[in-house]
Amino acid sequence: MEKLSIFENIEIKSKEEVSAINNDAEISSKNEYEKIIANSNETKEKMLNNANKNALGLVNQKKNEYDLIEKQFVNKVQREVLDSIEVEVVKTLMDMKKEKLTDLICDLIKKEDVKGDEVILVSKKDYPKYQEALSSSKGALVEADLINKRINTKFKLSNEAADIKNGFILVGNDYDLSFEYNNLVESALETFEKELSEYLFG
Repeated sequence: MEKLSIFENIEIKSKEEVSAINNDAEISSKNEYEKIIANSNETKEKMLNNANKNALGLVNQKKNEYDLIEKQFVNKVQREVLDSIEVEVVKTLMDMKKEKLTDLICDLIKKEDVKGDEVILVSKKDYPKYQEALSSSKGALVEADLINKRINTKFKLSNEAADIKNGFILVGNDYDLSFEYNNLVESALETFEKELSEYLFG
């Protein structure tokens, strides 16, 4: 076998080293590329997950906002319905006359703890119909005989005008009792609002 010169050996050795370097570089480059691709895929997956989370969060936020608006609207409508009922009930009470008004006054008074000798006051505009419903007499201060004989009391009706919108007041020596229809109906609706809402709105 022909002996190679030192320069030829150096050239061969150099080529081998260059080839080895190229192979290492190729392997390293390939590994780096695969790492970059893996990192890129991981980044994309994270970005996609974050995007999905953000989208889901936005959907839930909008849903909560819609639910709140819907609840506020329903509550507003229900409140308006209850307010309209209050207005209608008060109007019905205000329209009562004669025997129906007498019955109403007796029913309201019987629910309260009264002495039975109080004076009944009403507004100036309502006095004529209350006088007709409560007493068979006319005058500045008359016996409310039409209810006294029914509930065993000694009430009197005065023509002194009370500063009220509707209903009547029992004026006693110790305290007064107000039977203004607006307050009575409002109190009743507050007491039975839950039951009434379930009945009306399910």
